[in-house]
Amino acid sequence: MKKALIIITSLIIGIAIGLTIKEFLPATHSYPVKKEKISSIHKVSTNTAQEEAPIIKISQNRAIKDFHRLYPNTKVTEIKLTIQHQSYIYDIVGYDTKKDCTIKINASTGEILGQSTLRNEDQGVDTEEDTLQINKLVSRKEASQIAIQKVGGGEAREWTLAVTPSHTNPIWTVKIIDHNEVTKVKIDALSKEIINN
Repeated sequence: MKKALIIITSLIIGIAIGLTIKEFLPATHSYPVKKEKISSIHKVSTNTAQEEAPIIKISQNRAIKDFHRLYPNTKVTEIKLTIQHQSYIYDIVGYDTKKDCTIKINASTGEILGQSTLRNEDQGVDTEEDTLQINKLVSRKEASQIAIQKVGGGEAREWTLAVTPSHTNPIWTVKIIDHNEVTKVKIDALSKEIINN
């Protein structure tokens, strides 16, 4: 009986606090809403679409050379170029026979912001399909042009080139910003075809 009384009293106090707090919260508070469309094109409504893009001074090839300088004999599996803290940052992921390796490089200054390794327990057989053969793939510039043409305008802002188990060839994912709309387009990095999810 005493436990039931405590539970009921706690519920009443909780409801009273909830109603009281509601009175002190602002009546109109909006949160950004993201809408997703599952296809080769992914659209999101965002406020960041109007911001200026930072300058990229360090090429993808130089970033890869820096990665290989730190991790010789590694194979690259993913390259991202994204905006983080008002700068473009390269995230490069790869592996060798003993470890998985990651590096972050500021694309404006060339500064190495971080690096990490993780022991690789899976020492399977390497194949060409498991790594990025950069010289055989569509460039970031060409992937951007394909994505902009598919969307019908805009500006390419972020890129990912990655090997994925769900697709035979590496895939470019290009984020296009057109007015207040962000669209992600996936492109086969070898055949240049738009990929449907």
